[in-house]
Amino acid sequence: MATSVFKGIASATASRSGDDSVTERYQVTYTTPPTNFYAALILAQSASGTPVPSRFAQYTNGPLFVESISPLFNDINRSVIDWDVTYGRLPQGEDAAQQVENPLDRPIVWDVKFIDGEERIATAKNVDALPRAAGGEQRDALTSGPIVNSAGEQPDEALVRPVRTPLLVGMVNKASPGQIVQLNEDYESTTNSSAVGGWSARRLEFQSAESLGRTTEGDYIFYPCEISIAVRKTTDLVLDNVGWHHWEEVDDPDNPGTQVWKLVRNQIEIVTASGSTQTADAAAPVNLNTDGTLGDDAAPTSVTYRHLEPVSYSNLLNYGT
Repeated sequence: MATSVFKGIASATASRSGDDSVTERYQVTYTTPPTNFYAALILAQSASGTPVPSRFAQYTNGPLFVESISPLFNDINRSVIDWDVTYGRLPQGEDAAQQVENPLDRPIVWDVKFIDGEERIATAKNVDALPRAAGGEQRDALTSGPIVNSAGEQPDEALVRPVRTPLLVGMVNKASPGQIVQLNEDYESTTNSSAVGGWSARRLEFQSAESLGRTTEGDYIFYPCEISIAVRKTTDLVLDNVGWHHWEEVDDPDNPGTQVWKLVRNQIEIVTASGSTQTADAAAPVNLNTDGTLGDDAAPTSVTYRHLEPVSYSNLLNYGT
């Protein structure tokens, strides 16, 4: 057992460069003279009275944290040790919130990276007027619409542009590999069901949680875990409603006077060199209405699908805070 008494400030410094420090002194009296000074420090930090602060303690009157704890021995009474506790500013890049002795109690720290990809360019503005690009009608200059040639045909290969998707990367400590596996099982193929962290619903998509390896710090064993979450404009799948076929009402051959819906191949009219009109299969997908019938030549409508399970991301984003 031990009893600790706070003796006051042993020294203090301040500088324009911010290298401030304060040293406090604690006098600890032990029931039995210690021979193991690490054990003596542990007793001092749990002593009655005013115990010696832990190595992650913050100084009460400023943004200073424990830098070192050193003993001063009493040559006359070996049962008494003065402990000097020196506080200083954190090294550049260290976070005050991370100054917690147990690594499992430290809050998650977020950063941002990017993943590169491509997306199809659905619409664009034509610089020059195209006299017959809009179903045989003129498409005025700077009109937003599908990318087509002067005959109104879309290119065989879709045009794409590079995109960079933000990736939230969080670092948090876990007690076991099993907890990291559980994170993947809980959030795989999910999206945020409601607004969280400044992002509206269905914008976040969990990517992975990976261990960075078994780590020891003092008496603690833990597994640093890297959590990755993609930030998208939407996690919905939005498809252009275009196709090679459409639904059309035709006469029912089995019931004269009635009509039925039939899926038919898209046709276009072409004018031959002799001036006659013929029909031929469309050379490119055409716009459809939401009911599957032929649409107009304006920008296509869209069909939206949702393939991710909406769940709360509050615990995922705020773990440990």
